[in-house]
Amino acid sequence: MGWWEKIETFVTCSESGSVTSKIPRDSLKQIDSQLTFDRTEAIPFLLLDGHGSRFQLPFLDYVTVNDTRWTVCIGVPYGTHVWQVADSSEQNGAFKMALTKAKQNVVDKKMEMQMDRVNIERHDIVGIVHYAWEQSFARVETNKKATAARGWNPLTYSLLDNKDLKREKASNPVKAAYEMCMISGKAAADPLTLNFNEGYSATLMDKVVSYKVRQQALDTARTENAAETARQRKEKFQRCSTMTAGICFNSGNLCISDETVRDRVREETQKKKEKELAAELRKKDAEAAIFNKVQAIRQKNLLPTQWDRKDLGTMVSWFKRPGDKALPGNKEMLLRRYYRTCHRCEKERSRLKEGEQPVTNDDADDDDDPPLPGSSGESGDNNDNLALCSGSGTENDPTFDPGSGRVNGNSPLGGLNNSDAASVASSSTEVLLQAAPLQLASGRINGGDSSMSPMDVLLSAVVEMV
Repeated sequence: MGWWEKIETFVTCSESGSVTSKIPRDSLKQIDSQLTFDRTEAIPFLLLDGHGSRFQLPFLDYVTVNDTRWTVCIGVPYGTHVWQVADSSEQNGAFKMALTKAKQNVVDKKMEMQMDRVNIERHDIVGIVHYAWEQSFARVETNKKATAARGWNPLTYSLLDNKDLKREKASNPVKAAYEMCMISGKAAADPLTLNFNEGYSATLMDKVVSYKVRQQALDTARTENAAETARQRKEKFQRCSTMTAGICFNSGNLCISDETVRDRVREETQKKKEKELAAELRKKDAEAAIFNKVQAIRQKNLLPTQWDRKDLGTMVSWFKRPGDKALPGNKEMLLRRYYRTCHRCEKERSRLKEGEQPVTNDDADDDDDPPLPGSSGESGDNNDNLALCSGSGTENDPTFDPGSGRVNGNSPLGGLNNSDAASVASSSTEVLLQAAPLQLASGRINGGDSSMSPMDVLLSAVVEMV
């Protein structure tokens, strides 16, 4: 039994559905738990592609610790299709063809059974992949062939002879001319008899000479700037915010299991955490600042119509939620916005609660909106409704605040006995009657049932208060 046959099958996944740094780490943990490596004699080796999960701390921390150290190298970036065995036609190519065939078989079977839906569903994937796997990656003989063709066993370094990697950007025109002569079966002319002074031959020679001069200049520049290029690549390695295979490869860090790569990734990770923490602190400071402003405005005990434009803008901002239209510019529209939003819950201001709707149009005349000050056709004194929204009140004038559900700024009847509660409820009858339209608009009573009559609203409120 080979050592690889002693390792139990390891199956894992991530919530995002993509490869994370924890997956290769846990895979190595599985191998280390099944096998015993004497790392004083030799450190196990692992060759990986340049996927971003290889450059994250969970994986790097594991392979750099002495007890679980692995020598991890990154293969040629942007050339994995050349050296990875799994990308060969025997494996990946066969898998794709078998996958297509399996999908078609599932669709044909569903059509034969006259099912309502004949498309591929999520629960079909396991069976489809199982069939395709058996026709590709599970075939031992073709896998051996692919391994040999890629130069891994036997180790022939065939990657160095790959035509794609040895392709030149521009071929020598003189060399190409001689090759064309050989292909056509004609002997090349003696160079001593060629005309280099006039006609097309002279033009061609000038171009050849010009090309050679440019090539020599480029070669000289590359040689002279090699040290500067290396310095720039190492500098980029030191200041990059996200580590990639290309940055590591160009800077000469082909082995990512040494402390150099890990320390750079750890440093950038710490910087990102500090930025996120600073942003969170700024957010909390801004929240505390606007909360203090709102409290200061409420302590003035003024009606909303008595607030200046700055205070009104602060109150509207306090009740603004994601999805709301930008704050209006004039005071009348700000006041309208305040009445439409002052009933919102003041906890967790980062989202709308159930039953709350975003304000998308300040010009819309919603019948459920409380009346604006000075509007006609409304019974009663508008100032009573304004007092309700502002939450202002005195000891002799208990006021019910629909925005917070409070009486005189306190929790509804908190700390009162039954007789006191009945007294407050009796003295608040007139206020509650005037508050009925606003209560319906705010949805504070009976789950926002706007079909209730004002008397029903009053009775519900009195029952709750008592």
